[in-house]
Amino acid sequence: MFAITDRKDLRNVVIPFFDKHPLVTSKALDYQNWKKALIKCMDENPTKEEIDEIRAGMNSRRSFEERWNYSELHCTPDKLSDG
Repeated sequence: MFAITDRKDLRNVVIPFFDKHPLVTSKALDYQNWKKALIKCMDENPTKEEIDEIRAGMNSRRSFEERWNYSELHCTPDKLSDG
């Protein structure tokens, strides 16, 4: 089991891990948004509106079409067997 005890571990451990070993489903899109929000929060003092804008495109708020298109491009058998 892995536990995060310091916010710096998110940037120094978790992000490099998922950048090196990317998710192969449309969850990769959520990861990109999460990463963007995390870096913004660590480097700046974003407004609630800025964070809400990022969140608006995550998880169930993401359109089916966007998730489908990502899956069609990135989740083919040849791409899944590469990793």
